[in-house]
Amino acid sequence: MKNQRSEDEIIQNWQIDLARPTVSIICVTYNHENYIEDAIKGFLIQETDFPFEILIHDDASTDNTAKIIRQYEKQYPKLFRTIYQTKNQYSKGNKPGQILTKMAKGKYIAICEGDDYWTDPTKLQKQGDYLEAHPDVVISFFNTNLYYEDTKQFGKLFLKQEKCKNYTAEELITIPTWLPTSTRVYRNIDFGNIPERNKVLNGDDFLTSILGNYGGAHYQNNIEPTIYRVHSEGLWQGINLQEKLEQHLNTYFWIYKYYKRIGKNKVASFFFKQYENRLLKLMRLVECNSLNKLITYQSFNKLESTISNLQQDKMYLVYGYSAFGRYLKANLKTSFKGFIDLNYKELNLPDIFSLLDLNKLKYDYIIISLLGREEIITNLLLEHGVKKDKITYIDI
Repeated sequence: MKNQRSEDEIIQNWQIDLARPTVSIICVTYNHENYIEDAIKGFLIQETDFPFEILIHDDASTDNTAKIIRQYEKQYPKLFRTIYQTKNQYSKGNKPGQILTKMAKGKYIAICEGDDYWTDPTKLQKQGDYLEAHPDVVISFFNTNLYYEDTKQFGKLFLKQEKCKNYTAEELITIPTWLPTSTRVYRNIDFGNIPERNKVLNGDDFLTSILGNYGGAHYQNNIEPTIYRVHSEGLWQGINLQEKLEQHLNTYFWIYKYYKRIGKNKVASFFFKQYENRLLKLMRLVECNSLNKLITYQSFNKLESTISNLQQDKMYLVYGYSAFGRYLKANLKTSFKGFIDLNYKELNLPDIFSLLDLNKLKYDYIIISLLGREEIITNLLLEHGVKKDKITYIDI
């Protein structure tokens, strides 16, 4: 990394008012005492003819992160605007990145989390110039290099070659790939109040999709990769596969709800399908082992065989909008009529009905998907007028 310059040396080539930055750098950090200095140095090596500001949100770190930030803030008072929280905001459900975005004065926003860093001093200039010249593009991105903190070794570039390309606005809406966070520079757009965004766990993907409503994405092949640290303390790397799938479920559900609310039904249907696909993966991974009955690989094969032998010329309702219920839906295909679930109002999703709808629906059988509760559900269905020979379940 280049030698550290003074504040005056950084701003000497800026051609417009310092109070009107072209780019706002957003950096969220928590307990990054071993990494935050690299991130800050990556900001300070940037060579631009336009002003930029550095916004840092320390989320009540318990180590020396805040102390390190203050040292740089003192050296570069014209560049830094910082928030030092006394109580952790992320744990309260608040989004530090959104807090900083509301503060940002820049026409464009660049992101780099406190444990990643930039290596190319021309990064901001090249991305800013491109966005200035191409109003139909909403975001610029490039590749990032994995660095394994535990072994102190570099890995492969994150994006495969086929993903290193431009994306149209329509493609960007569907989140065609992860755009590495530390490489992003995008237009500072006031999206207004989007309640679904506050409920999502993976803010990167939600933001990518929203940005697609304003333009396409450009892949910059003329910038050196950023460094993406892989370590156990990272928010994403520190969770297991099940937790990652659960985060994806949460993300796709709320993106679906957002597009459904604003009337973009085709996009909403796309994300609902993504939600279902992740749910099936999660079910395969964990649900069978978390049920009251331990399902072995052999019994799982039996399960699939039993489902495939169901009469395909019949129509089936599935009781229970569980992961297993969704698995049944996927395998029943055209024989699937819909779900019956007591929480149908809260779920507010397609093809979910209440018990009161049973007398209006045409079906041949109801399959109970809530394993271990067959007797209770059977009695409930009988009370609502369902004949006993119409009730079945999968014996695994």
